Amino acid sequence: MVHLLIVDDEKFILDGLYDLFNEQAELDLTVFKAASAFEALAILSGTKIDIVLTDIHMPKMSGLEMMEQVKAKWPRCRIIFLTGYDEFDYIYKAIQHGNVKYILKSDGDHKIIQIVADSIRELEASLIMETLLADAQVARSKQTDHMRCLFFTDVLDGLLCADDGKQHELLQLDIQLDRDDPLLMVIVRLEGLQPHTPRHEVDDLFIALQTICLHYLSPLAKLIHLTYNRTYLVLLLQPFELKKASWNGLITFVAGTLETIQQACKKNLNTTISLAWLTEPVQWEAIPQKFSFLKLLFLYHHSNAGQLILTEKNRLETDRLRAAPSELEHLQLLKKELGRLSHLFETSQKAVYLHSLGTIEEILRQISLDDSYALEMYYSLSLHAVSVMNKLGVADDVYYRESIGQLAACSMPPDWNEVLPIFRELANSFFHYQESQGARIQDDVIIKIKRYIKENLKEDLSLTRLSELVFLNPDYLSRLFRQRGGVTLSEYIVAQKISEAKHLLMTSPMLIQDVAKQLGFSTAGYFTRFFKKETGLTPEEYRSSQ
Repeated sequence: MVHLLIVDDEKFILDGLYDLFNEQAELDLTVFKAASAFEALAILSGTKIDIVLTDIHMPKMSGLEMMEQVKAKWPRCRIIFLTGYDEFDYIYKAIQHGNVKYILKSDGDHKIIQIVADSIRELEASLIMETLLADAQVARSKQTDHMRCLFFTDVLDGLLCADDGKQHELLQLDIQLDRDDPLLMVIVRLEGLQPHTPRHEVDDLFIALQTICLHYLSPLAKLIHLTYNRTYLVLLLQPFELKKASWNGLITFVAGTLETIQQACKKNLNTTISLAWLTEPVQWEAIPQKFSFLKLLFLYHHSNAGQLILTEKNRLETDRLRAAPSELEHLQLLKKELGRLSHLFETSQKAVYLHSLGTIEEILRQISLDDSYALEMYYSLSLHAVSVMNKLGVADDVYYRESIGQLAACSMPPDWNEVLPIFRELANSFFHYQESQGARIQDDVIIKIKRYIKENLKEDLSLTRLSELVFLNPDYLSRLFRQRGGVTLSEYIVAQKISEAKHLLMTSPMLIQDVAKQLGFSTAGYFTRFFKKETGLTPEEYRSSQ
């Protein structure tokens, strides 16, 4: 829907153009009108206008003066000057601005309609994605560091799909690592940070830490770094030449350099750091599991003194990690899928949500978890379910109260064959409720719009005005009305006006111009053309035939 604003201080011309463009249904216009530049600017201050058709010569403020303010508010707005003045200096000044055309009043209706239609096509052409994508590429190049950080955060969290992270994607992000070869992983933790340290100071420390690590490690390695949750600096390295001797040299180099990095941080930043790293290369697919492992090393080997350097050789005293690596892999996948559920529900990705839940169900049925891990998974699922109930506001409904009771009464360790169907049933009920609520809200909007139209046929029934009534953007309301109502808004308004016009013509002695005014038409002539177009008869002919 294109918004057209007509501005002219001559009422006859203004009303004539307003009626003319309201009759051009094929242009799909919402038409506004203003009798002065000041009135036009008032409309422009609250409504997006795509095309302004304006007289160039008006009292108090000319069309040229108004144009400057229009461009300041809506830079992409098309301006069409309609004037009887063909002096070169007026036109020359106007066409120095982009998106400006002019036409003489003497050119006639057909040419005026044509120039507006041309402007509509230009607006549609400006939406062509090639141009927008080119602009996006420029913006993307400026955001490469941020995009790279997001990419590797997904790598660390195990959120990449099978088709993500191909070599061409790494090159687009200016990542000079080889996707098909393993890498070394080092994570660095700042020690001794106070809980209320300002965020910008923490960020400055991580930037300085990155600089030190690059300085000492980049001579022998391709290196990518990112800050993870303002807690860890993660370093991923590959040798410049992917040969065994190069790997051995890099591992020896890193082992000998980490302590130097600690000393440099202490001396230059007055900051203590601890490091954990893998002394053997790791494949990309194993990064999430290894990252979790290195964080656990920090957890189990906490020291107030800091300045630790840990490797995978610093095994946990319990031998749990060494004894059950497959269990760790399954736990990593379970936590990944559990972590996605809330986001998938909030974004209404039903199919992906249910697939993710299916992955969780399959793993839990196939493996035997330690009781403590089983307890963690059960309560994570339960917490997610209750959280969704609270978001939907249904926790007090009888069905959901009973479901909460079932979850709370479950014996430990849980019998997955018994409890997983409860979670599956809840998931389906959540989406059913969400969809039914959405449909009810949409139907309420349509009912409200229809009621307003029927009760206010002589008022402003523009798409902009109707969208303001229900607090929706105009394009969405237009699509929603057609989808839920079966006809377009314009078709519905026309049908209601014709129905009421027939009623008034048959049951009242009102003059034609009074009927036109009652239905919101600016002139009796416009009403007559409108009525005949829809019924094949003029209002007088229709009244006589009844």
